[in-house]
Amino acid sequence: MVAVVLAEAVSPGASVAGIVGAERCRAIPYSVALAECPKEYLASAHASLAFACCYHELLISNLSGRRNMKLEIISKHPSQPSGEPPLLFVHGAWHGAWCWDVHFMDYFVRQGFTVHAVSLRGHGKSEGREKLRWTRIAEYVEDVVTVAQSLPKPPIVIGHSMGGLVVQKYLELHPAPAAVLLASVPPSGVLATTLRLTRRHPLIIAKVNLTFSLYPLVASPSLTREAFFSDSLSDVQVQGYWGQMQDESYLGFLDMLAFNLPRPEKVKTPILVLGASKDTVFSPAEVEATARAYNTTADIINDMAHDMMLEPKWESVAERISDWLKGRVAAKD
Repeated sequence: MVAVVLAEAVSPGASVAGIVGAERCRAIPYSVALAECPKEYLASAHASLAFACCYHELLISNLSGRRNMKLEIISKHPSQPSGEPPLLFVHGAWHGAWCWDVHFMDYFVRQGFTVHAVSLRGHGKSEGREKLRWTRIAEYVEDVVTVAQSLPKPPIVIGHSMGGLVVQKYLELHPAPAAVLLASVPPSGVLATTLRLTRRHPLIIAKVNLTFSLYPLVASPSLTREAFFSDSLSDVQVQGYWGQMQDESYLGFLDMLAFNLPRPEKVKTPILVLGASKDTVFSPAEVEATARAYNTTADIINDMAHDMMLEPKWESVAERISDWLKGRVAAKD
């Protein structure tokens, strides 16, 4: 089943109410909201996988009186669920939930996982674009908490780049069955990355700081390729992905620089740490430092740039994650 969801991000403990089409449902769990999708919204989305499509909204009522924040969530459900915890994908800076829906979501649905990808506030089709410049990392963490608590089971969380830092901060207070960090911001933050960018593009970094906007760093297809993609990705593909890039929070950048860095000593969740050999954002050495902080070792994928879920060899990354998750299940048995 495929679902495009708008969820309202609020404080933990909120109740859940589903809206399907024009009909408002009673306060019900997320899984039941899906089950009550009207028949006219059900159709075959991928015959070989026997998906059913349902477009609906999941609204989480705010009990604290704070204004609700609607979040875009893309959800997909296998025809034969494996019974394993769902996967929750968290995108990085300048991206949205769309980046997981190109390859990864369908791949993991074929493995029997129910999968969800959230567009953090101010990204994709989520609300908050007008306040994006001043959004804090802690607010992105709140979005992940909101989505995770709306699911039937605590999810396995998978974060890329800035989303990896958001996942690390989430895990400090919210244990998960497992977690995966892809080319993640390291616990030391983005200072080394910022210094490299300053040496490479001093005028662009000056513009970033003068305008409080990070968009100049991805303002052209060539800059986008330099940051995220290897030479093996076609110009047409890079152009398409660049068209979906957007601005990023300046305050969020400052949080990643120094103000809200991860505290690995507070995390007990088992973590798989993956990096890319051709990553110009976070070097293999930085990825290996991240792994050491969590008492594990990093896997560095060869011939791969920063956007590991969109690179031509994306499937090797997905297979590594799938094998690791299956190995954890086998170890439990």
